[in-house]
Amino acid sequence: MSQGDAPINGGEGAYPPFGYAWYVAAIITLGYAFAFMDRIIVGTLTPAIQADLHINDTQAGYLQGLAFAVFYTTFGLPLGWFADRGNRKRLLAIGMTGWSVMTSACGLVRGFPLIFLARIGVGIGEATLSPCTSSLLSDYFPPRTRAWAFGLFVSGTSIGTFLSFTGGGLIYSDFIARGGLTLPLVGLLKPWQATFFIVGLPGLIPALLLALTVREPARLGRAKAESGAAILPYYKTNAASLICHHVGIAMFFVSVYGFLAWLPTFFLRSFGWDPAVFSIRYGLLGSSLGLVGALSAGFVGAALKRSGDAIGTMRACALGAMLAATGATLTALMPTGESAFVAYLITGFFSNYASVLGLTAITEMAPNEIRARITATYVLCTGLISATLGPLLVGVISDALRPDPQGIAHGLAIVSGGVALPGAILIGIGWKSYRATLARMP
Repeated sequence: MSQGDAPINGGEGAYPPFGYAWYVAAIITLGYAFAFMDRIIVGTLTPAIQADLHINDTQAGYLQGLAFAVFYTTFGLPLGWFADRGNRKRLLAIGMTGWSVMTSACGLVRGFPLIFLARIGVGIGEATLSPCTSSLLSDYFPPRTRAWAFGLFVSGTSIGTFLSFTGGGLIYSDFIARGGLTLPLVGLLKPWQATFFIVGLPGLIPALLLALTVREPARLGRAKAESGAAILPYYKTNAASLICHHVGIAMFFVSVYGFLAWLPTFFLRSFGWDPAVFSIRYGLLGSSLGLVGALSAGFVGAALKRSGDAIGTMRACALGAMLAATGATLTALMPTGESAFVAYLITGFFSNYASVLGLTAITEMAPNEIRARITATYVLCTGLISATLGPLLVGVISDALRPDPQGIAHGLAIVSGGVALPGAILIGIGWKSYRATLARMP
Protein backbone atom coordinates (compact mmCIF):
# COMPACT_ATOMS: atom_id res chain seq x y z
CA MET A 1 0.00 0.00 0.00
CA SER A 2 1.30 3.41 -0.87
CA GLN A 3 2.22 5.62 2.05
CA GLY A 4 1.39 8.76 0.11
CA ASP A 5 3.37 11.95 0.03
CA ALA A 6 2.10 13.80 3.10
CA PRO A 7 4.80 14.54 5.70
CA ILE A 8 5.18 11.78 8.25
CA ASN A 9 5.19 14.25 11.12
CA GLY A 10 4.79 17.93 11.57
CA GLY A 11 6.41 19.08 14.79
CA GLU A 12 9.76 20.73 15.15
CA GLY A 13 12.28 18.33 16.63
CA ALA A 14 9.98 15.33 16.21
CA TYR A 15 12.06 12.82 14.27
CA PRO A 16 10.27 9.81 12.72
CA PRO A 17 10.22 6.51 14.67
CA PHE A 18 13.61 4.84 15.02
CA GLY A 19 12.72 1.59 13.24
CA TYR A 20 11.00 3.35 10.35
CA ALA A 21 13.95 5.70 9.88
CA TRP A 22 16.33 2.76 9.51
CA TYR A 23 13.92 1.09 7.09
CA VAL A 24 14.03 4.16 4.87
CA ALA A 25 17.82 4.36 5.19
CA ALA A 26 18.06 0.70 4.15
CA ILE A 27 15.97 1.29 1.01
CA ILE A 28 18.08 4.31 0.03
CA THR A 29 21.24 2.27 0.70
CA LEU A 30 19.96 -0.51 -1.54
CA GLY A 31 19.30 2.06 -4.24
CA TYR A 32 22.82 3.44 -3.80
CA ALA A 33 24.24 -0.07 -4.09
CA PHE A 34 22.57 -0.60 -7.45
CA ALA A 35 23.57 2.92 -8.53
CA PHE A 36 27.20 2.23 -7.69
CA MET A 37 27.04 -1.08 -9.53
CA ASP A 38 25.65 0.73 -12.58
CA ARG A 39 28.35 3.38 -12.19
CA ILE A 40 31.40 1.09 -12.08
CA ILE A 41 30.39 -2.01 -14.07
CA VAL A 42 31.85 -0.28 -17.12
CA GLY A 43 35.32 -0.80 -15.58
CA THR A 44 34.98 -4.59 -15.71
CA LEU A 45 33.69 -4.40 -19.30
CA THR A 46 36.24 -1.85 -20.57
CA PRO A 47 38.67 -4.34 -22.20
CA ALA A 48 35.81 -5.93 -24.16
CA ILE A 49 34.30 -2.54 -25.09
CA GLN A 50 37.69 -1.30 -26.30
CA ALA A 51 38.26 -4.42 -28.38
CA ASP A 52 34.78 -4.32 -29.90
CA LEU A 53 34.49 -0.58 -30.55
CA HIS A 54 38.21 -0.01 -31.28
CA ILE A 55 38.67 2.88 -28.84
CA ASN A 56 41.87 3.90 -27.06
CA ASP A 57 42.44 4.50 -23.34
CA THR A 58 41.64 8.21 -23.58
CA GLN A 59 38.28 7.48 -25.21
CA ALA A 60 37.59 4.83 -22.59
CA GLY A 61 38.39 7.46 -19.96
CA TYR A 62 35.80 9.76 -21.52
CA LEU A 63 33.23 6.95 -21.43
CA GLN A 64 33.93 6.06 -17.80
CA GLY A 65 34.36 9.61 -16.48
CA LEU A 66 33.21 12.52 -18.61
CA ALA A 67 29.98 11.01 -19.99
CA PHE A 68 28.74 10.23 -16.50
CA ALA A 69 30.34 12.83 -14.29
CA VAL A 70 29.64 16.11 -16.05
CA PHE A 71 25.90 15.55 -16.17
CA TYR A 72 25.82 13.83 -12.76
CA THR A 73 27.32 16.95 -11.23
CA THR A 74 25.72 19.76 -13.22
CA PHE A 75 22.21 18.38 -12.94
CA GLY A 76 22.77 18.05 -9.18
CA LEU A 77 22.47 21.83 -8.75
CA PRO A 78 18.91 22.29 -10.08
CA LEU A 79 17.87 18.98 -8.54
CA GLY A 80 19.34 20.11 -5.20
CA TRP A 81 17.30 23.32 -5.48
CA PHE A 82 14.18 21.23 -6.02
CA ALA A 83 15.08 18.90 -3.14
CA ASP A 84 15.24 21.90 -0.80
CA ARG A 85 11.68 22.83 -1.77
CA GLY A 86 9.85 19.81 -3.19
CA ASN A 87 9.12 16.17 -2.45
CA ARG A 88 12.49 14.51 -2.01
CA LYS A 89 11.44 10.88 -1.90
CA ARG A 90 9.43 11.22 -5.11
CA LEU A 91 12.38 12.89 -6.88
CA LEU A 92 14.74 10.15 -5.70
CA ALA A 93 12.38 7.39 -6.86
CA ILE A 94 12.25 8.98 -10.33
CA GLY A 95 16.03 9.22 -10.37
CA MET A 96 16.45 5.56 -9.40
CA THR A 97 14.15 4.53 -12.22
CA GLY A 98 16.02 6.73 -14.68
CA TRP A 99 19.55 5.52 -13.96
CA SER A 100 18.44 1.86 -13.96
CA VAL A 101 16.73 2.13 -17.34
CA MET A 102 19.68 3.98 -18.88
CA THR A 103 22.18 1.37 -17.62
CA SER A 104 20.19 -1.32 -19.39
CA ALA A 105 20.09 0.91 -22.46
CA CYS A 106 23.92 0.82 -22.57
CA GLY A 107 23.58 -2.79 -23.63
CA LEU A 108 20.96 -2.16 -26.28
CA VAL A 109 22.58 0.64 -28.25
CA ARG A 110 25.25 0.18 -30.89
CA GLY A 111 28.42 2.22 -31.23
CA PHE A 112 30.47 4.53 -29.02
CA PRO A 113 28.34 7.72 -29.46
CA LEU A 114 25.11 6.03 -28.34
CA ILE A 115 26.76 4.36 -25.34
CA PHE A 116 28.20 7.75 -24.45
CA LEU A 117 24.67 9.22 -24.51
CA ALA A 118 23.29 6.35 -22.41
CA ARG A 119 26.01 6.97 -19.82
CA ILE A 120 24.94 10.61 -19.75
CA GLY A 121 21.44 9.37 -18.88
CA VAL A 122 22.86 7.31 -16.02
CA GLY A 123 24.60 10.43 -14.68
CA ILE A 124 21.45 12.56 -14.83
CA GLY A 125 19.46 9.92 -12.94
CA GLU A 126 22.11 9.53 -10.25
CA ALA A 127 22.26 13.32 -9.81
CA THR A 128 19.19 12.98 -7.56
CA LEU A 129 20.95 10.68 -5.11
CA SER A 130 23.25 12.75 -2.91
CA PRO A 131 21.14 15.94 -2.54
CA CYS A 132 17.96 14.00 -1.74
CA THR A 133 19.72 11.58 0.61
CA SER A 134 21.60 14.27 2.53
CA SER A 135 18.38 16.18 3.10
CA LEU A 136 16.21 13.15 3.86
CA LEU A 137 18.55 11.45 6.34
CA SER A 138 18.99 14.75 8.18
CA ASP A 139 15.24 14.76 8.84
CA TYR A 140 15.06 11.07 9.71
CA PHE A 141 18.00 10.93 12.15
CA PRO A 142 19.05 13.26 15.00
CA PRO A 143 22.67 14.46 15.04
CA ARG A 144 23.79 11.83 17.56
CA THR A 145 22.96 8.93 15.19
CA ARG A 146 23.39 10.68 11.85
CA ALA A 147 26.95 9.48 11.21
CA TRP A 148 25.74 5.91 11.65
CA ALA A 149 22.99 6.52 9.09
CA PHE A 150 25.47 7.93 6.59
CA GLY A 151 27.77 5.01 7.35
CA LEU A 152 24.99 2.65 6.30
CA PHE A 153 24.29 4.74 3.20
CA VAL A 154 27.92 4.80 2.07
CA SER A 155 28.15 1.05 2.71
CA GLY A 156 26.07 0.93 -0.45
CA THR A 157 29.32 1.57 -2.35
CA SER A 158 30.78 -1.64 -0.90
CA ILE A 159 27.61 -3.58 -1.64
CA GLY A 160 27.64 -2.08 -5.13
CA THR A 161 31.30 -3.04 -5.51
CA PHE A 162 30.42 -6.62 -4.63
CA LEU A 163 27.45 -6.63 -6.99
CA SER A 164 29.50 -5.07 -9.79
CA PHE A 165 32.74 -7.00 -9.50
CA THR A 166 31.55 -10.39 -8.24
CA GLY A 167 27.96 -10.40 -9.50
CA GLY A 168 28.83 -8.58 -12.70
CA GLY A 169 31.90 -10.77 -13.19
CA LEU A 170 29.86 -13.95 -12.84
CA ILE A 171 27.16 -12.64 -15.19
CA TYR A 172 29.77 -11.55 -17.71
CA SER A 173 31.56 -14.91 -17.52
CA ASP A 174 28.27 -16.74 -18.03
CA PHE A 175 27.42 -14.65 -21.10
CA ILE A 176 30.90 -15.28 -22.49
CA ALA A 177 30.27 -19.01 -22.16
CA ARG A 178 26.83 -18.65 -23.78
CA GLY A 179 28.07 -16.42 -26.56
CA GLY A 180 25.81 -13.52 -25.52
CA LEU A 181 22.07 -13.07 -25.08
CA THR A 182 19.31 -13.04 -27.70
CA LEU A 183 16.34 -10.75 -27.04
CA PRO A 184 13.10 -10.51 -29.02
CA LEU A 185 13.07 -7.56 -31.43
CA VAL A 186 16.65 -6.72 -30.46
CA GLY A 187 18.60 -9.75 -31.58
CA LEU A 188 21.94 -10.98 -30.28
CA LEU A 189 23.70 -8.96 -27.58
CA LYS A 190 27.42 -9.51 -27.12
CA PRO A 191 28.49 -10.61 -23.61
CA TRP A 192 29.40 -7.08 -22.47
CA GLN A 193 26.14 -5.69 -23.87
CA ALA A 194 24.08 -8.42 -22.20
CA THR A 195 25.82 -7.66 -18.88
CA PHE A 196 24.85 -3.99 -19.09
CA PHE A 197 21.24 -4.92 -19.86
CA ILE A 198 20.89 -7.32 -16.93
CA VAL A 199 22.64 -5.29 -14.21
CA GLY A 200 20.45 -2.24 -14.83
CA LEU A 201 17.17 -3.96 -14.01
CA PRO A 202 17.48 -4.58 -10.21
CA GLY A 203 17.57 -0.84 -9.49
CA LEU A 204 13.85 -0.69 -10.23
CA ILE A 205 13.20 -2.61 -6.96
CA PRO A 206 14.27 0.12 -4.47
CA ALA A 207 12.65 2.72 -6.75
CA LEU A 208 9.32 0.92 -6.37
CA LEU A 209 9.76 0.46 -2.61
CA LEU A 210 10.62 4.12 -2.16
CA ALA A 211 7.63 5.26 -4.18
CA LEU A 212 5.08 2.97 -2.49
CA THR A 213 6.22 2.50 1.12
CA VAL A 214 8.08 5.68 2.14
CA ARG A 215 6.54 8.98 3.20
CA GLU A 216 8.16 12.38 2.90
CA PRO A 217 9.40 13.50 6.35
CA ALA A 218 8.80 16.96 7.80
CA ARG A 219 11.72 19.36 7.48
CA LEU A 220 13.22 19.93 10.92
CA GLY A 221 15.37 22.72 12.28
CA ARG A 222 14.58 25.25 9.58
CA ALA A 223 15.84 28.81 9.99
CA LYS A 224 13.57 31.84 9.72
CA ALA A 225 15.29 33.36 6.70
CA GLU A 226 14.27 32.49 3.18
CA SER A 227 16.63 29.90 1.74
CA GLY A 228 17.34 31.96 -1.38
CA ALA A 229 18.54 34.83 0.77
CA ALA A 230 20.46 32.60 3.15
CA ILE A 231 22.65 30.62 0.77
CA LEU A 232 24.92 33.36 -0.69
CA PRO A 233 25.91 34.87 2.69
CA TYR A 234 26.51 31.32 3.92
CA TYR A 235 28.93 30.62 1.06
CA LYS A 236 30.77 33.88 1.69
CA THR A 237 31.08 33.44 5.45
CA ASN A 238 32.14 29.79 5.28
CA ALA A 239 34.25 29.86 2.12
CA ALA A 240 37.38 28.46 3.75
CA SER A 241 35.55 25.51 5.28
CA LEU A 242 33.75 24.71 2.03
CA ILE A 243 36.87 24.94 -0.12
CA CYS A 244 38.91 22.67 2.12
CA HIS A 245 36.00 20.24 2.43
CA HIS A 246 34.79 20.20 -1.19
CA VAL A 247 38.09 20.55 -3.03
CA GLY A 248 40.11 18.41 -0.62
CA ILE A 249 37.71 15.47 -0.82
CA ALA A 250 37.37 15.93 -4.59
CA MET A 251 41.14 15.73 -5.05
CA PHE A 252 41.24 12.60 -2.91
CA PHE A 253 38.49 10.98 -4.96
CA VAL A 254 40.53 11.41 -8.16
CA SER A 255 42.44 8.31 -7.10
CA VAL A 256 39.30 6.42 -6.04
CA TYR A 257 37.55 7.00 -9.37
CA GLY A 258 40.73 6.29 -11.28
CA PHE A 259 41.07 2.90 -9.65
CA LEU A 260 37.38 2.07 -9.97
CA ALA A 261 37.55 2.75 -13.71
CA TRP A 262 40.84 0.99 -14.45
CA LEU A 263 41.27 -1.65 -11.73
CA PRO A 264 40.48 -4.75 -13.88
CA THR A 265 42.52 -3.32 -16.77
CA PHE A 266 45.43 -2.55 -14.41
CA PHE A 267 45.57 -6.14 -13.20
CA LEU A 268 45.19 -7.45 -16.77
CA ARG A 269 48.01 -5.40 -18.27
CA SER A 270 50.40 -5.42 -15.30
CA PHE A 271 49.93 -8.98 -14.07
CA GLY A 272 47.94 -10.84 -16.73
CA TRP A 273 44.87 -11.40 -14.56
CA ASP A 274 41.68 -12.08 -16.51
CA PRO A 275 39.17 -9.22 -15.92
CA ALA A 276 36.22 -11.51 -15.14
CA VAL A 277 38.26 -13.68 -12.75
CA PHE A 278 39.79 -10.64 -11.05
CA SER A 279 36.38 -9.03 -10.65
CA ILE A 280 35.00 -12.07 -8.86
CA ARG A 281 38.00 -12.26 -6.51
CA TYR A 282 38.06 -8.57 -5.69
CA GLY A 283 34.30 -8.32 -5.30
CA LEU A 284 34.24 -10.94 -2.57
CA LEU A 285 37.07 -9.49 -0.46
CA GLY A 286 37.17 -5.83 -1.43
CA SER A 287 33.48 -5.24 -0.86
CA SER A 288 33.64 -6.91 2.56
CA LEU A 289 36.49 -4.71 3.77
CA GLY A 290 34.89 -1.65 2.19
CA LEU A 291 31.65 -2.37 4.03
CA VAL A 292 33.46 -2.67 7.36
CA GLY A 293 35.36 0.52 6.53
CA ALA A 294 32.17 2.47 5.82
CA LEU A 295 30.52 1.34 9.04
CA SER A 296 33.68 1.93 11.08
CA ALA A 297 33.93 5.46 9.67
CA GLY A 298 30.51 6.26 11.10
CA PHE A 299 31.50 4.69 14.41
CA VAL A 300 34.82 6.56 14.63
CA GLY A 301 33.27 9.89 13.67
CA ALA A 302 30.45 9.50 16.18
CA ALA A 303 32.85 8.35 18.91
CA LEU A 304 35.10 11.38 18.45
CA LYS A 305 32.09 13.69 18.65
CA ARG A 306 30.88 11.98 21.84
CA SER A 307 34.33 12.36 23.37
CA GLY A 308 34.04 16.14 23.02
CA ASP A 309 36.03 16.59 19.80
CA ALA A 310 33.92 19.19 17.98
CA ILE A 311 35.66 18.54 14.65
CA GLY A 312 35.86 14.77 15.09
CA THR A 313 34.00 14.19 11.85
CA MET A 314 36.51 16.07 9.71
CA ARG A 315 39.48 14.85 11.73
CA ALA A 316 38.60 11.22 10.98
CA CYS A 317 37.81 12.13 7.37
CA ALA A 318 41.27 13.60 6.77
CA LEU A 319 43.17 10.79 8.49
CA GLY A 320 41.26 8.10 6.59
CA ALA A 321 41.90 9.90 3.29
CA MET A 322 45.63 10.21 3.99
CA LEU A 323 45.93 6.48 4.70
CA ALA A 324 43.89 5.57 1.61
CA ALA A 325 45.84 7.89 -0.73
CA THR A 326 49.14 6.50 0.50
CA GLY A 327 47.88 2.93 0.07
CA ALA A 328 46.64 3.64 -3.46
CA THR A 329 50.04 5.02 -4.49
CA LEU A 330 51.79 1.93 -3.14
CA THR A 331 49.27 -0.37 -4.85
CA ALA A 332 50.17 0.96 -8.29
CA LEU A 333 53.90 0.42 -7.59
CA MET A 334 53.71 -3.15 -6.27
CA PRO A 335 55.85 -5.73 -8.12
CA THR A 336 53.36 -8.62 -8.06
CA GLY A 337 49.63 -9.03 -8.54
CA GLU A 338 49.25 -10.59 -5.11
CA SER A 339 50.98 -7.72 -3.29
CA ALA A 340 49.01 -5.13 -5.28
CA PHE A 341 45.79 -6.98 -4.51
CA VAL A 342 46.46 -6.97 -0.75
CA ALA A 343 47.55 -3.32 -0.79
CA TYR A 344 44.37 -2.23 -2.51
CA LEU A 345 42.19 -4.26 -0.14
CA ILE A 346 43.64 -2.22 2.74
CA THR A 347 43.29 0.98 0.72
CA GLY A 348 39.61 0.25 0.05
CA PHE A 349 38.93 -0.01 3.78
CA PHE A 350 39.98 3.61 4.40
CA SER A 351 38.62 5.03 1.12
CA ASN A 352 35.09 5.09 2.52
CA TYR A 353 36.04 7.39 5.41
CA ALA A 354 35.93 10.43 3.14
CA SER A 355 32.63 9.29 1.63
CA VAL A 356 30.86 8.75 4.94
CA LEU A 357 32.28 11.65 6.91
CA GLY A 358 32.25 14.12 4.02
CA LEU A 359 28.46 13.82 3.82
CA THR A 360 28.10 13.79 7.59
CA ALA A 361 30.11 17.03 7.83
CA ILE A 362 27.67 18.78 5.49
CA THR A 363 24.76 17.95 7.79
CA GLU A 364 26.75 19.45 10.68
CA MET A 365 27.74 22.70 9.01
CA ALA A 366 24.83 23.48 6.64
CA PRO A 367 21.37 24.67 7.78
CA ASN A 368 18.45 22.43 6.81
CA GLU A 369 16.87 24.79 4.29
CA ILE A 370 20.02 24.92 2.10
CA ARG A 371 21.50 21.50 2.89
CA ALA A 372 20.51 19.81 -0.37
CA ARG A 373 22.06 22.62 -2.41
CA ILE A 374 25.27 22.58 -0.37
CA THR A 375 25.37 18.83 -1.02
CA ALA A 376 24.76 19.44 -4.73
CA THR A 377 27.64 21.93 -4.81
CA TYR A 378 29.83 19.34 -3.09
CA VAL A 379 28.79 16.71 -5.66
CA LEU A 380 29.47 19.21 -8.47
CA CYS A 381 32.98 19.79 -7.16
CA THR A 382 33.79 16.13 -6.55
CA GLY A 383 32.24 15.06 -9.83
CA LEU A 384 33.97 17.59 -12.05
CA ILE A 385 37.34 17.07 -10.38
CA SER A 386 37.34 13.40 -9.46
CA ALA A 387 34.72 11.43 -11.40
CA THR A 388 35.72 13.26 -14.60
CA LEU A 389 39.48 13.62 -14.20
CA GLY A 390 40.26 10.36 -12.38
CA PRO A 391 39.43 7.94 -15.23
CA LEU A 392 40.45 10.42 -17.93
CA LEU A 393 43.88 11.35 -16.52
CA VAL A 394 44.85 7.70 -16.13
CA GLY A 395 43.79 7.01 -19.72
CA VAL A 396 45.65 10.05 -21.10
CA ILE A 397 48.85 9.14 -19.20
CA SER A 398 48.58 5.54 -20.43
CA ASP A 399 48.20 6.62 -24.07
CA ALA A 400 51.13 9.04 -23.69
CA LEU A 401 53.35 6.18 -22.50
CA ARG A 402 52.34 3.65 -25.18
CA PRO A 403 53.43 0.99 -25.90
CA ASP A 404 54.52 0.62 -22.26
CA PRO A 405 52.12 -1.96 -20.74
CA GLN A 406 52.65 -0.32 -17.34
CA GLY A 407 51.03 2.93 -18.54
CA ILE A 408 47.88 2.35 -16.49
CA ALA A 409 49.97 1.59 -13.39
CA HIS A 410 52.00 4.78 -13.84
CA GLY A 411 48.83 6.79 -14.32
CA LEU A 412 47.29 5.40 -11.14
CA ALA A 413 50.46 6.13 -9.16
CA ILE A 414 50.59 9.72 -10.41
CA VAL A 415 46.96 10.58 -9.63
CA SER A 416 47.19 8.90 -6.21
CA GLY A 417 50.45 10.39 -4.99
CA GLY A 418 50.28 13.69 -6.89
CA VAL A 419 46.59 14.59 -6.52
CA ALA A 420 44.85 12.46 -3.89
CA LEU A 421 47.44 12.77 -1.13
CA PRO A 422 47.60 16.61 -1.34
CA GLY A 423 43.80 16.56 -1.28
CA ALA A 424 43.82 14.62 1.98
CA ILE A 425 46.23 17.18 3.43
CA LEU A 426 43.91 20.00 2.34
CA ILE A 427 41.05 18.38 4.30
CA GLY A 428 43.24 18.56 7.39
CA ILE A 429 44.15 22.18 6.71
CA GLY A 430 40.42 22.96 6.92
CA TRP A 431 40.03 21.77 10.51
CA LYS A 432 40.35 25.29 11.97
CA SER A 433 37.83 26.91 9.62
CA TYR A 434 35.46 23.97 10.06
CA ARG A 435 35.50 24.53 13.83
CA ALA A 436 34.60 28.19 13.25
CA THR A 437 31.73 27.20 10.94
CA LEU A 438 30.31 24.84 13.57
CA ALA A 439 30.50 27.63 16.14
CA ARG A 440 28.35 29.85 13.90
CA MET A 441 25.61 27.24 13.49
CA PRO A 442 22.39 28.11 15.42
